[in-house]
Amino acid sequence: MLVLSRTTNQKIIVNGPCVITVVSTNDSRVSLGFDAPPTTIIWREEVMKRIEAKDADAKTADATERQPDRTPRDTDERAAVA
Repeated sequence: MLVLSRTTNQKIIVNGPCVITVVSTNDSRVSLGFDAPPTTIIWREEVMKRIEAKDADAKTADATERQPDRTPRDTDERAAVA
């Protein structure tokens, strides 16, 4: 991890067109401004974790729905043959 010290109005350039600006600092909080192309997705970590958890829950639910029926069918088949 790269750790940089910046003060208000200083910028960090990421991968060319992405610019992060320190807008303000107060006590233990830092306000950042992001200037990036519209196709660049920027998430706060806690939001991304919520999205990932929701996606994982949806995949689990989908997998559960797709489980094959586990009820024994051999008795039905024997009755049909007899």
